[in-house]
Amino acid sequence: MSIQGTEVVQYIEEHGLSLVPEVFSVIFDFLSGTNRFLQERIETVMETDQLTDENIKALYKDYIFQKQLHASIITEEEVAKTLNLIDRVHSKLEETTKALDNVQDTLEFRSKVVAEIDTHAEIEMLKDTISHDINTLLYEINDSNLWIKYRQKVIKDQLGELKSQQRVHYQDTLTNLPNKFFLKQKLSAICSVQNANHSDERIYIGKITIDNLSTLNQIHGRTIGDAVLRKLGKNIQDVIPENWELYRVDGNDFALSGPNEISMNEMSMKLITLKKTFSGKRFKSKVSEEPVVTSLSVKVITMLRATAAEDIFDEF
Repeated sequence: MSIQGTEVVQYIEEHGLSLVPEVFSVIFDFLSGTNRFLQERIETVMETDQLTDENIKALYKDYIFQKQLHASIITEEEVAKTLNLIDRVHSKLEETTKALDNVQDTLEFRSKVVAEIDTHAEIEMLKDTISHDINTLLYEINDSNLWIKYRQKVIKDQLGELKSQQRVHYQDTLTNLPNKFFLKQKLSAICSVQNANHSDERIYIGKITIDNLSTLNQIHGRTIGDAVLRKLGKNIQDVIPENWELYRVDGNDFALSGPNEISMNEMSMKLITLKKTFSGKRFKSKVSEEPVVTSLSVKVITMLRATAAEDIFDEF
């Protein structure tokens, strides 16, 4: 789709945005349909909130980070090549060690020969030759060990950086909970280990919604609404078992997953308990004398285990 700069400027002015490079770049890609990542993020924002300079710039920053993330990820092929190279260096090290053993055998043999040599000059020459052979082999061994240690450190550092970047991509920045992309990845992993005999099994995900979050934002401001999301997320996470996991999947929605073998009844009972505990919970506000009260609704989402990863976003 061909988009003119004037159309982008008109769209920015209609939505009360600032005409700065980050905003222009995001809106241009959104209108032209060339960037699916930005389209999905902008559509998600527009479902729950209005477009602002702040969240447009946040989307732009996240998009740049994603490009850097994909550019820096170590491919499996590169790791395999490096590990193969390390194996070859180890083989070379073993050959060098065997060669050193041979030199030692030679040294013992030559020592016997030395006993039969009469001249001092011949003895000194033989000692120099043996010393040179040993020093050469020791240098090769030491050099190989240093190279292996260096490559191991490089791979360790790169894998650590990759894991750090993946944590950022799969974590909600407001609540520090896993986000919906992490939930989808988890469901994909579950699906990948299922065979044809389990394709019709069901998986149960809990949905927890703050029904009055929009009202709280209007009355008390977005800052208070964000604080409620953070506090409620932490409170729920503190009371669920260790083998359960809470995610923030959308503006006012959380998702809850349990062990793979959990039943629908177990999920329902857990959601009912959480609703009784936290629906109507009062949060103190610094900007209002009246406490902020939350209203929650819960629901069990039932999906085929084999297609859960693809179907999950249709439910939120």
